[in-house]
Amino acid sequence: MPDPVVNYTVSFDANGGTGTGPSAQTVTAGSAIAIPNESGLAKSGYTFDGWNTNAAGTGTNYSAGSSYTVNGNVTLYAKWTQNPAGTFTVTFNSNGGTGTTPSAQTITKSSAITIPNGNGLSKSGCTFGGWNTRHC
Repeated sequence: MPDPVVNYTVSFDANGGTGTGPSAQTVTAGSAIAIPNESGLAKSGYTFDGWNTNAAGTGTNYSAGSSYTVNGNVTLYAKWTQNPAGTFTVTFNSNGGTGTTPSAQTITKSSAITIPNGNGLSKSGCTFGGWNTRHC
């Protein structure tokens, strides 16, 4: 008789951040997943710096895009690094759309950023028209 398939859940906790983070993943024991980016999470005055197995950041660090082999249920906590004085974080919100929201960008005062396009975003009955500083 074959061994039963064992599945584990990998959950992601915003750890003080706001927004909708990555969805939990159910994975077969011993399988690897790609660690997601912050996917729409933000924390004022902080920059996303990967995931950690401990909310205080004292566990094992995992960078977005790295491989993680699942051997049990686990919650990975967003790791936030405080921005130096004079820096700001620009975040993007899909405003009800679906797809991959662009990653946040950290900038210094009076510097410029390249605004990402809407590739990968969609919303039923709508066409992407750019970004706005107002939530509508």
